[in-house]
Amino acid sequence: PPPPQPTISSEPPKPEPIKLGATLTAIATRTQGASFAIFQEGNQSNVVAVGGAVSPGVTLKEIQKDFVIVTLNGQDQKIELFAQKPVSGPGAAPQKPTGARGRPFLGSGPGAAQGQADAAAPQAGAGSETIRQVSENSWVIDRREFDDAVANKEALMTQIRVAPNLSSDGQADGFKLFSIRPASIFARIGLQNNDVLKEINGITLNGIDQALEAFVRLQGESSIQVNLIRRGQPQTLNFDIR
Repeated sequence: PPPPQPTISSEPPKPEPIKLGATLTAIATRTQGASFAIFQEGNQSNVVAVGGAVSPGVTLKEIQKDFVIVTLNGQDQKIELFAQKPVSGPGAAPQKPTGARGRPFLGSGPGAAQGQADAAAPQAGAGSETIRQVSENSWVIDRREFDDAVANKEALMTQIRVAPNLSSDGQADGFKLFSIRPASIFARIGLQNNDVLKEINGITLNGIDQALEAFVRLQGESSIQVNLIRRGQPQTLNFDIR
């Protein structure tokens, strides 16, 4: 009998996934003005609008509420918030991104729930050693604790939820906090559910641009003043970073 002929598939080969080398950490969709996304690579955050370069040769094509579309040489790929960045090399295992001092971000997958619980809960004595309340509205925060928290944007996003607080005319006049996880850094520095953040170190939080600016400026600060509304009353919280 004649030898069997090899089967030829009519399906085109699947394209290789686009390797970004960065993680999508935030999305701002706006009805007025340009929407943008924030990608983090190492300790550097890059703000990219539609049409901008995410990495060499990779362009941001589309921005949606929970994901973006990037393109490379005509190939489109969906990138979701906090998706693990691809790792080069055949058979390479996904790696968890780390913060400024090598601490892992909270991630997904096997053991993630336990990892998140461990990361959210302070270690024995951590509340008194790294974050201390020194008066009714004043705290002292350990520099390392603060730097790690600011660097680990992904971990911070799992510990709290934030939404624009709209005034009677429909304009944003601050950001409302809710779903603050017990024992998270936000709870330990005195923030409460339903607090409305109005101002951080003199920056009025009346839009996503101002909120991002305030967050970026936190890096390297030695003192922080937060003005907020709590149960209808204005309050000021002060933090010394040492």
